[in-house]
Amino acid sequence: MRCFLYIVAFCIASPVLYAVADTSKKTILCGVAKGFPPYQYQAENLAPTGLDVEIIRNVATRMGKTIVFQQLPWDKVITSLRLGRIDCIAGIEINKKRETFFDFTTPYYMRKVVVFVREDNTNIQTIHDLRWQVVAGDRHSFVEEYFNQIGLRSQIRLYQTDSKETSMLLLQQKTIVAVIAPLEVGLYLAQKHHVKIKILDNLDPGSPVGIAVAKGNTKLLKQIEISLQKLKQEGTIDSIVAKWRSPKK
Repeated sequence: MRCFLYIVAFCIASPVLYAVADTSKKTILCGVAKGFPPYQYQAENLAPTGLDVEIIRNVATRMGKTIVFQQLPWDKVITSLRLGRIDCIAGIEINKKRETFFDFTTPYYMRKVVVFVREDNTNIQTIHDLRWQVVAGDRHSFVEEYFNQIGLRSQIRLYQTDSKETSMLLLQQKTIVAVIAPLEVGLYLAQKHHVKIKILDNLDPGSPVGIAVAKGNTKLLKQIEISLQKLKQEGTIDSIVAKWRSPKK
C-alpha cells in the first residue's frame, strides 16, 4: 500500500516538474511546411529554407536558443502543435478560427491568397466558373471563407493536397482546374514548373502572418515576441521579407 501511495504521489508531481524543466530548455522545436516556397520549403539538400524559416532562426538566435525544425505537410504541422509535439509554428496566418487553439505573436508581414488557373483554360474566367470543378484548397484561407459567404463553397469540390507544389503539378497535368494559394507561392511554383497561369478575381485584402504557440504558453510567446520586436526595430525583418519576396530569376 505504501509503495502504491509513492507511485500516485510521483505521478501527480511529475507534470509540474516536467513543466518547470520544459520552460528552461535551450532548444525550440518549430513546425514548418513542405512545398510552400518562398516561405517554407526544402532546399536541394532537404534542409528547411524560406522566408519564415530565416525569420524564426533569427528570433531563436536573439533568444539564445537553438532552433530545430520539424518539416511536415501543413495539416500535420497544425496537429503537432495542438498535441504539444512542437513548441511553435512559423509563418502561420492569424485568424479567429486558429485563435481558438493557438496564441500568436504580432504579425511580421501580410499574405494575400488568390486563385490560379491555367492561362489556356478559356472556360474559367471568374471564380463563379469554378462551380462543379475540382480545386486544390487552402484550408482556413480568406478565399475559402469568401466562397462560403457567397454560397459557392458547397458547389466546388475542394481537394486538399500535402503541399502547394503538389497542387501546382496537378494543375499542370489538368487533373484540377484551379489552385488556391498565396500569391507569391503560386507565382514561384508556376515559374519553377513552367506553368502558364492567370489569376482570377477575388477580394482578399491580405492576412496577417506571425508565429504561433500552444494556447496558454504565455512565457514562450513573450520571449519570442520580445526578440521579434527587436528584429523589427533593427530592420532585419523587413530585409528578410524583401529578399524572399523578390522575383527569382
